[in-house]
Amino acid sequence: DDLISGVEEDSIANRKLFKKIEQGINERKFLVEGGRSAMWENSEHLFACFYQLRRAFLCLFNEIVGWTEPMRALRARVWESVFTKDMLSYQQWMHESVGRFPTLILGPTGSGKEIVARAIGLSRFIPYDSKSGKFASSPKGSFCPVNLSALTETLIESELFGHRKGAFTGAMRDHAGIFKTAGQYGTVFLDEIGEVPEPIQVKLLRILQSGEFQAIGGDSRSFYKGKIIAATHRDLSEEVKHGRMREDFFYRLCGDQVNTIALKDILSANPEEIENSIFYICNKLFGQEGAKELSSRVVDKLQSVLPSNYSWPGNFRELEQAVRNIIVHDEFVPLRNNSGDRFDIGKTYRTTEVSLLEWSQVYARKAFENAGSYREAARRLGADQRTVKKLVLGEK
Repeated sequence: DDLISGVEEDSIANRKLFKKIEQGINERKFLVEGGRSAMWENSEHLFACFYQLRRAFLCLFNEIVGWTEPMRALRARVWESVFTKDMLSYQQWMHESVGRFPTLILGPTGSGKEIVARAIGLSRFIPYDSKSGKFASSPKGSFCPVNLSALTETLIESELFGHRKGAFTGAMRDHAGIFKTAGQYGTVFLDEIGEVPEPIQVKLLRILQSGEFQAIGGDSRSFYKGKIIAATHRDLSEEVKHGRMREDFFYRLCGDQVNTIALKDILSANPEEIENSIFYICNKLFGQEGAKELSSRVVDKLQSVLPSNYSWPGNFRELEQAVRNIIVHDEFVPLRNNSGDRFDIGKTYRTTEVSLLEWSQVYARKAFENAGSYREAARRLGADQRTVKKLVLGEK
């Protein structure tokens, strides 16, 4: 199916499909509210709208999986973030402006915030040029994720805004930041926005207000005209209350808000959804044929080692780690025990031996709980912030 296979970068296929749509417009003479609409007169615009709809359907139903009411509501909310509730007005005249609205994604760690961000970013409107047979930008290449909690303040500033040669120690050459390279139809995804220090908040606020930014050591202004999506597991209203986030920055972010769902809440609506989630993970890791063969094995193993009411505190990220562990080692050591208590130091669980990595993860999680941020936990432990985060999240 050419319409599903993503032919945006294939100018020959684009031209063929464009001619078909243009012919259909001329034959059917689309009517809107009793009169000819300017939108339908513009074949290029209609073609771009058509492809945007295809991308949105694919992203929402291929990536945000599940048929419980919470997942249906999440897909509906994401659809509105892209198209608004007034889809006709969006396609006629709102698509450029709404496409630049910032989106804030909130939800527990591991609940799929980046998946939602990617679905929104890949579903943006991108104009089509019939002369070249190409779209103004590639959707896949225009989604730019940045994990802010893994970077120091200087590196955050350099990664986002860029720097000039000699601006700081180690700046051996000019570097164009993500806001420079993402482009007008790009989407910059700022993960862990709740970890950003105030000086960076001030600079991001300026972009949110006017699109303006300046590279470190630079003397000229640049402008970003794309979309910003931010995500965090934190309660940002509490962060504002305690002075850790600027109030003006928060209000600029939260105009369009999407909340992801904890895995336990999805399973409480329908316990069988665990099978859909496992098949999705296996399909992502091994393809459809591998998923057909492996997903049932994973389901059977989890049923044999976990209570039916296991709360999955790590959400989908923990489930993916469980899938990997079962496929590789045919075992899974959960983070919580049957009573729902957190796996604790000094206590063995489902095995008589606990690895050094597991001890380190428990220690890092405890430090993170007490410190309230990866940056502060790393400072207290005297460890690298990226290492602490990997231990807390159970990443390799």
